[in-house]
Amino acid sequence: MSGLAGRVIVLNGASSAGKSSIARELQRLLPKPYLFAGIDSFTAMLRPEGHMALDWRKRTNENSGGAQAAVRWVFPDKPDQSVTIEFGEAGHRLVRGMHRALAALALAGNDVIFEHVLLYPEWRDDLVEALDGIEAYLVAIQCHVEVIEERERARGDRIVGQGRGHYEAVHAGVTYDVEVDASTGTPRAAAQRIAERIAAQPPRAFSQMRGARSD
Repeated sequence: MSGLAGRVIVLNGASSAGKSSIARELQRLLPKPYLFAGIDSFTAMLRPEGHMALDWRKRTNENSGGAQAAVRWVFPDKPDQSVTIEFGEAGHRLVRGMHRALAALALAGNDVIFEHVLLYPEWRDDLVEALDGIEAYLVAIQCHVEVIEERERARGDRIVGQGRGHYEAVHAGVTYDVEVDASTGTPRAAAQRIAERIAAQPPRAFSQMRGARSD
């Protein structure tokens, strides 16, 4: 790895947990300039008709691409079930490329803040592999599901219930360098906690997960 490689800070959490607001504050707080990107920056590259499909479990929207869609929201047919988001093969392929694009940015000397939604264990493992040899921190953006759903309703550009659908999945089996609760307090306060942790200690989370995989 070149000595000019940049640092990566990955913020992982459910949709509408507050990652973007915290990332922007973190950009302002950190002494060096950081790029900011995220999974939404990459899913936007998909063609519109193959991007977001709406699937009512037993009845797929005929005009949406159905099971062939790169990204598909599955709506519950029972009130006690959550909206889930599923990625098809094109979506998984995109995420694998995204991880390597992130690594390439860092290897070119860029410092990057990246917001992620680690929905699948294979995404977590692939990210660990892609960032091998790069100084990278992994940050948990926790948020109470009730707060997430309030934000979804207020924003108007999100599917209400989506955050609940991956509320638990995104943190399963993930080791972190620092965790913040975005349910209370300000994005600035959360960013300050992250910045202080980064200044105080080197990253450990990715190396710990990498070591666990090799055991």
